Amino acid sequence: MHAPHLTASVELPGLELAHVTVQPLPGERVLVVGARARWRPEGADRNAIVYDSDGHVVAEATLGDGISHVFTTHTGDIWVGYFDEGVYGNHG
Repeated sequence: MHAPHLTASVELPGLELAHVTVQPLPGERVLVVGARARWRPEGADRNAIVYDSDGHVVAEATLGDGISHVFTTHTGDIWVGYFDEGVYGNHG
């Protein structure tokens, strides 16, 4: 959140995503998205995690590979833009 001073700080233990984007969600939640995701025998990596204000995971999802941009709206909609590897699924 853009503000002239620190508004909140929450530790996210066990965060294993790399190259992350963090966006606010309604209800004092945040969306953390890792740019890359792989396909594994057990399924696709979940590279989108929603945390509550205490740092607890409340939801996980797969947004795909090759994420370049992530934005959220005040109503909780998520907009995702992909770079060329995301279109072609470089990691399966």
